[in-house]
Amino acid sequence: MDQKPFIIYKSSAGSGKTYTLTLEYLKLALQSPHAFKQILAVTFTNKATQEMKERIVEELKRLRNHVNPDEKMDSELLSSLKVDEAGLKLLAQQTLTAILHDYGRFSVSTIDSFFQKVVRAFAREIDLNAKFDVELDQTAVLERVVDRVVMLVMEDEFLHKWLVDYAYEQIQNGKSWDIRRNIRGLGQQIFQEDFKKYAPEIKEFLKDKENITLLQSFVRERKNEIVNLSKELGKQAEAIRITNGLEWTDFAGGSRSFAKLFEKFGDRNQPLPILSDSQQGKIDNPDSWFSKSSKQIDAILSAYDQGLNQILHQILVLTGKWNTLQAIAKNSYVYGVFRNLLDELTLIKDEENILLISDANEFLKEITKGNDTPFIYEKVGNQYKNYLIDEFQDTSGFQWDSFKPLLENSLGQGHTNLLVGDVKQSIYRWRGGEMKLLLSQVEDEIGKESIQLENLDTNFRSLPNIINFNNAVFKALPQAMEQVLGSSYGVENAQILSQAYADSFQKISPKKEKSAFKGKVKLEFIDPKDEEEVGKFDEIVLGKLPEQVMELQDHGYELEDIAFLVRTRSEGEAIADCMMNYAAEHPDTAYSFDVLSDESMYLNKSASVKALVSGFNYLHNPADKVQYKTMWYYLAVLMDAPVDHELFALDKMPVFLEKQVKQFQEKEILMLQLPLMEALEELIKVLGLMELGLEKAYISGFKEAVYDFTANNRADLSGFLEWWEINQTKRTVKIPDGHNAMRILTIHKSKGLQFKVVMMPFLKWTIFDITKGNVVWSPFEDREKGLSAIIPLTLSGDLANSDFSATYADEATMAYLDSLNMLYVALTRAEDVFFGFIPYKEKIGSPNSIEVQLQQLVQSHTDPESNLSLISYYDSESKVFELGEWPVNQVKSILPGKSPELRWAYKNWAEVLTLKKYAVDFSMEGIEQRKKQKFGLIVHEILELSADKASALQNLQSFYFEGRLNEEEKQLVEQQLEHLFMDSLFASWFGTKGILLAEQGILLPGGKQKRPDRIILNENEAVIVDFKTGEAQSRYANQVREYMELVSKLSQKPTKGYLCYLETGVIEEVNA
Repeated sequence: MDQKPFIIYKSSAGSGKTYTLTLEYLKLALQSPHAFKQILAVTFTNKATQEMKERIVEELKRLRNHVNPDEKMDSELLSSLKVDEAGLKLLAQQTLTAILHDYGRFSVSTIDSFFQKVVRAFAREIDLNAKFDVELDQTAVLERVVDRVVMLVMEDEFLHKWLVDYAYEQIQNGKSWDIRRNIRGLGQQIFQEDFKKYAPEIKEFLKDKENITLLQSFVRERKNEIVNLSKELGKQAEAIRITNGLEWTDFAGGSRSFAKLFEKFGDRNQPLPILSDSQQGKIDNPDSWFSKSSKQIDAILSAYDQGLNQILHQILVLTGKWNTLQAIAKNSYVYGVFRNLLDELTLIKDEENILLISDANEFLKEITKGNDTPFIYEKVGNQYKNYLIDEFQDTSGFQWDSFKPLLENSLGQGHTNLLVGDVKQSIYRWRGGEMKLLLSQVEDEIGKESIQLENLDTNFRSLPNIINFNNAVFKALPQAMEQVLGSSYGVENAQILSQAYADSFQKISPKKEKSAFKGKVKLEFIDPKDEEEVGKFDEIVLGKLPEQVMELQDHGYELEDIAFLVRTRSEGEAIADCMMNYAAEHPDTAYSFDVLSDESMYLNKSASVKALVSGFNYLHNPADKVQYKTMWYYLAVLMDAPVDHELFALDKMPVFLEKQVKQFQEKEILMLQLPLMEALEELIKVLGLMELGLEKAYISGFKEAVYDFTANNRADLSGFLEWWEINQTKRTVKIPDGHNAMRILTIHKSKGLQFKVVMMPFLKWTIFDITKGNVVWSPFEDREKGLSAIIPLTLSGDLANSDFSATYADEATMAYLDSLNMLYVALTRAEDVFFGFIPYKEKIGSPNSIEVQLQQLVQSHTDPESNLSLISYYDSESKVFELGEWPVNQVKSILPGKSPELRWAYKNWAEVLTLKKYAVDFSMEGIEQRKKQKFGLIVHEILELSADKASALQNLQSFYFEGRLNEEEKQLVEQQLEHLFMDSLFASWFGTKGILLAEQGILLPGGKQKRPDRIILNENEAVIVDFKTGEAQSRYANQVREYMELVSKLSQKPTKGYLCYLETGVIEEVNA
């Protein structure tokens, strides 16, 4: 069967995705030496791009020297390319050479950088200056936009009234009147793809200021209607009670009767009573309205029939309408400011000539819409024939819309294209990632007849127990979660979870199957009540971690084999602090506790950085003595010196700091005059931070922060201090790979990585968290009033009973899928061992947390179809799930690891560079000398081109005709040539009988060249001449000696060497 042109690889974790991608790339690239120029491979991160480039080049290097038909890759390439071993070696050699000679056309890039390239090609069409900058820091742009909007308040009457009303409403509701923060919160939406999907309709709606006013008055009117209706219902209920001679306490429950809710109608802020689950259970259930012993049963049933039951129905319906109105009203004030936000954002982008990173996809979608694809190709300048897209589950809808025409064009011409992805690893939905694309949309849009689906289902990464555990968990958990979605969120069709995990079962690779150690999974459920010292879950877990790390080292694991995965940065910080504190408290232990983390080693936590920032603050404002003292305080802390009153007294300074204080005072004025980067180096030197030898990585990270700031901003001190105030919480220490230390990283950052041991100390999180105030956009229509708009909704439980219930159910479903995917990514990083710590719930209330889902799973899971039932490995007494035993022979062998050497030293450029003394000035004498130099160079060039005196004069004439010399200069050069040729030795180098080689390169081993001005090969000897301009220098003679040695070796003749200074006519013989 012929292979279809569009291959989609659905690749589960550890199934050799990179290997497959590399193989498919090589199949295409090896078809001809320059085929690689027509392939675009797209990945998700810069790191993945680098790895893929390296992998392709490594494989080509291997193949050009050695082809092994028994290797899967080699045999596939041999059969695909229909060549023998020698042919494959040759193709690999040719392709590798072509790639290395034209590396810029080796197109492996991130999806964002490819789109940036296209946008740059279209700058003119989308009204961008060709030199636009791509702005990555969208938060900083939003800050500036919000500031500008608030500044407009005094000019724009409508905006003024709007913001005052908004602040007033916030205060009435007991919230902060700081409108800036609220506008910023919703303003973040401008950059999100969810907003951009609806952007045209939203902009149209906001164009007319009255539309928002209409929306608000609609909400107010409808709310008033509901308040009046609720008062009416309250009156009806009261009338029915009186008619039947009842008190509300006569109903079931007595003094705590449910019927008391009939008294709670008509409040302006909460006009309808909130029905609990048990109260909702009373609807259409008259038997539950009275107690068996009640004497008023008939009267209660009569009241039920006369309308009390109907009123309960009404409460539910009206609560849904009230919740709808509340949801619309919540963001309506900030929504009203959106028009101003969008206008000011456009102005800022024009003024600063920037393109936001989030705009590129939107622009491209517009460009590709309704245009012929080849036109786009030609603009980009690269007509790619084949597209290979990696991590496709993280591609956004806009990105797919931009890519689809290119793929369709390629498929139309019968070229091979490839998508690789795994919907189970789609964890970037918050960044626009659209996993439904890989699930079904691509197949529907491209057409199944062109698509060949391949499932990579063998796991080459993990040991059998890890794979079997994951197979069991991800077979059972999607169904369990779907039940929760149905029962708790009213989701009618939650099959997307089972659909996404339909192919989650993985086979074990033969190599891992043979391993003596089968792997280990241990989940420890911790109930703080069971512990000897009662404490919080987090504290108990952190107390157990050092012991766990020591156990792993006892079993032969190095620190670099271990990774801690966390959900939040604060969890990462807690683990890092725990390990460092334990190591400090046990300095004599044989175990190591070094940790590395991009997530938790923040620059602003370092005493050195705090000292430097305080120093900068003082330099910026010398009146601020607090900053001055703060700088010395942190230096004292670093020096481990006593911190006493002397350190803080305004008129005193401790003796141990005298030297540094003196130096600081001497250099204070200089530091203010220096550029920012050099001022920082000077401050580091004055404080002696590098000599202390502590926190070098933090100091280096701070230098990098200053460098990044100066690269994109005006490098002034006040600007930097403002920038640092905003960005200090984002900057962490970056340490290169290769250090033998445990990694701490978030689940998102761990994607694509693998570790022998994975530990999740805090395996707990809320699945559908509606406390964060996340915003979703939803269409709303009221036909009666003829009103339709796209509404920004803040997620809350009330949406479940509102006109937005479908949007709420969708969000709940996607949140459950996100959590399932997050767990999948975490569990599949482990090669040998997975440890998890989970809080134990004695009584399970809400199932809306990952810890409850896992607890229920291990306490009840049985699977007759497979050999693994999780319940049989769970000990209910110790509350520990443990699958797999440690191997007997795995023993501790801690080798002293050597970390890569890092260079932290700094040298002031003023000490490294020496200024070149330029010999001439602008006096008459200096100008004369400059002229001489120019003539020297022209004479040099003429002599290079000339074989004898006649040709030299002819070349001079040519220079004159070309306009390089005027008449006067021509005469001067001619006199100089005449003067030189009068010397018989000089004349002997021209027009002689020997072989004349002018500017002849001599190739050296290693590919370098030497190029003497003139070599004359006579019968008995070789003569080397080097012409020089300017003053005589001793190194010239050494250069000629080098030439003489080379020519002597090559010609096998005795050699003579001469230096000729063209301005003066002096000739020096150089002795060998």
